[in-house]
Amino acid sequence: MEQDPGVVAAGVMRADDAAHKTVIKAALPESAAPPDEIVVADGRVVTRRLGKKAAIIEGAGAEGATNDVVRAIRGAAILDDDQALDLAEIGAKVAADAGRPQEISWTLHPDDSFEVTEAHALPDPPPPPAVPAKRDRFSLWQVLALVFAGLGALLGLVGRLLKR
Repeated sequence: MEQDPGVVAAGVMRADDAAHKTVIKAALPESAAPPDEIVVADGRVVTRRLGKKAAIIEGAGAEGATNDVVRAIRGAAILDDDQALDLAEIGAKVAADAGRPQEISWTLHPDDSFEVTEAHALPDPPPPPAVPAKRDRFSLWQVLALVFAGLGALLGLVGRLLKR
């Protein structure tokens, strides 16, 4: 599959308009490197984790690339904060229009415009686990105290019966 020259980055985001939260995964086209992960909540970037990128050197003069360029590529974020916020806003609109959280595939073009390529409703979250009814429980020491108290009462009763 040939790389689309009109795509700078691509990825998937999970947008939940009701929760005001979007999780964005952004990758370079044709890259096997782990994607960057950005969490946007309440209109701000709250976390960012950069994926480990290998050096990307394009063109015929690749042999002349310096180590500084390679280091800059490896440590670079795929989306800046403004791009992440714009993308999260698009995701929130898609989720709001659909009326439920969405998983959205997107691409970024050289002119900084985003394109939504697919959107699917996220499955409903599983119900919370059932909490068993709380039962009165006794500790081992409480049980032993009851047993010995019962034995003491029983022995006292037997002793009185034997004296008669």
